[in-house]
Amino acid sequence: MRHTTRILAAGAVAATVLLASAGTATAGSDSIDDKRYDTLVTTDLGNTGGTLASKGTYAQRVAGGKLDIDKMTVNHGKEFVSVRVTFHHLHENAYVGGSVKVNGGTAEDFYFYGAPYLGGIQAESGPSGLESGTGCSSTTDTKKIQGSSKIGKGGFIQLYIPRSCFDNPKYVKVGASSIHYPNVLLATNKKKLSSIAKMADEEHYYDPVNSAYFGALEYTSWLARG
Repeated sequence: MRHTTRILAAGAVAATVLLASAGTATAGSDSIDDKRYDTLVTTDLGNTGGTLASKGTYAQRVAGGKLDIDKMTVNHGKEFVSVRVTFHHLHENAYVGGSVKVNGGTAEDFYFYGAPYLGGIQAESGPSGLESGTGCSSTTDTKKIQGSSKIGKGGFIQLYIPRSCFDNPKYVKVGASSIHYPNVLLATNKKKLSSIAKMADEEHYYDPVNSAYFGALEYTSWLARG
């Protein structure tokens, strides 16, 4: 009896430590409302920083407006981690890229991305640091990422990523950005296409989800499996 009691007590302590390290875990879902007009333009997408496209040239304002995120909602379900990113406007060549922390850790353990494709999605996820094509994707038969998308005004990208792609964690924390590479975001006003054509080839656009500040990625709270 004493041996059993010690085992149960040790298990309780371990669970307490995990919960403490994970912070306050919610029931399994969380949403973040992104700031408006906070898309950044930069010449080095590998580093944080850049300037607000909404305060730049006409070309930059147009480009920034076509991947401006409205809201991100994440649900940690029994089989999938659902990530839904809605946009004020979603260009067909923009996509969502994000990172996932698991089980109370501070490292970005996993990555994911999703892009609109014929009303559906092209998507991939895997451990951070591994080459593309080594994890889960929307084209595999097993560990298949599912989802849907809509481009244009009020567009969205919806991803259902199997929990097994993240090693079946007890808790997840998710952050994401919209991203677009240069010289594809064009104005609908043909009279101003010439100014769009002057957009520098090296300019990149991205909008990290953040409710209070532009340029910094905001993560959800720790989400327990629903």
